[in-house]
Amino acid sequence: MPSSSQSEASEHDVLRAMLALQIADREERTSDDGGRRGTEVVLDAVGFNYSEIASLTGQDKEAVRSTVRREKEAAAKAKAKTMAAPKRKGGKKNG
Repeated sequence: MPSSSQSEASEHDVLRAMLALQIADREERTSDDGGRRGTEVVLDAVGFNYSEIASLTGQDKEAVRSTVRREKEAAAKAKAKTMAAPKRKGGKKNG
């Protein structure tokens, strides 16, 4: 049986995870680009390790690691593509 401190730590972790996901959901709904981040990436960003994320989401640790890596790579590619795109000038058209 887990000790009181272990139970409190688990409850604290679950509350942290829930808060992080709520914030990510709000940011997604209010952002102009509709940027979506997976649950695993959100939890990774707020400091959970792969084992903790696996426990919270019911996944295998290696599946979490793979998902986080894949989503981070995709986000980096999207950011690089955005940064490389030519910027348009915001002037009025003639005519």
